[in-house]
This record gives sequence, structure tokens and C-alpha cells, in this order.
Amino acid sequence: MMTNFTLVTLGTGAVKPGGFFKNCGVLYMTPAFQDSILSAASEELISLGVTTLSYLDLEQPACEAEIERVLPPGHIFGDPDTFLGVLLLLIQTQQGASAHEILRVDGFPNVFRVRVNGKPFIVDVYWNAASMEWYCDICGSRNPRWSPGCRMFSSTIPLV
Repeated sequence: MMTNFTLVTLGTGAVKPGGFFKNCGVLYMTPAFQDSILSAASEELISLGVTTLSYLDLEQPACEAEIERVLPPGHIFGDPDTFLGVLLLLIQTQQGASAHEILRVDGFPNVFRVRVNGKPFIVDVYWNAASMEWYCDICGSRNPRWSPGCRMFSSTIPLV
């Protein structure tokens, strides 16, 4: 149903999550994303240490409940600042990527889970080649059915 997990390690960085996403020209954020995630982000500079996360790609359609059973414990990003900081680093890494792209750029969504004030959200991020920008949205369904090719991210790595 899914590929094996791929581990990703991102370098350190100091970022202003709210500031970057509000002023970046290569992002389109839906009102739902702005209201639910961006509005809770800090305008202050935060430091991200070395971050290791993981992802897997769907090989068959799967509903959210099936995916949740496969993702490692603690897979939800615990706050919007950490999530947005990691997403910022992924986007910046993507711009310099050559052989291996971490974020999918072929129209399939990159799916993240993030908790804001205790409430979990499913965020999908995909590259819109027509407008040359990243599209960030909140999944409206409580148990969506995802297509093969979707990339599911976890804020933690799987236990071996």
C-alpha cells in the first residue's frame, strides 16, 4: 500500500515563520490555511536545530485512518512554528535540489499533519507548475481518501 519510509535530515536555521509565509512570492495560501495555521505562527525569530523527519509515498489509494496506523508515533507536528519552519527549510532545500527532490513537484500533494492549539489539521502542499508557486491548503475532510503518488510526511522517524 505504501513505500518504505525515507529519512530526511535538514540543517539548522533561524527563521521567522509568520514573516516568511506572509511575504514570500512563491506561495499561494488558501484562506483556510491562513486562518488555521498562519494566524497562529510567531512573528519572532525562532531557531530550528538539525531536524530529522520521514516520509512515505502511497502506492494505492488509502484513507486517513489507514495512513495514521502506519505513521510513527508522534508524527503530528506539535505547533505551527515548527511546522512552518520545517516547510520553509524544505522549500529552500528544494530550490537547490538536483537529483533528489524532497517535496513532490509533479502535481501530487505533500501531506503534513500539524497541531494548532490542541487541534490537529491535515495540510497539503503541492507545486503548481502553471503559476510557478507552492500551494498550501487545509484538507477539509476528516477522513480523506488519498490517491497513489501522494507523499505523507511525519515529524518523527519510524521505530526500527
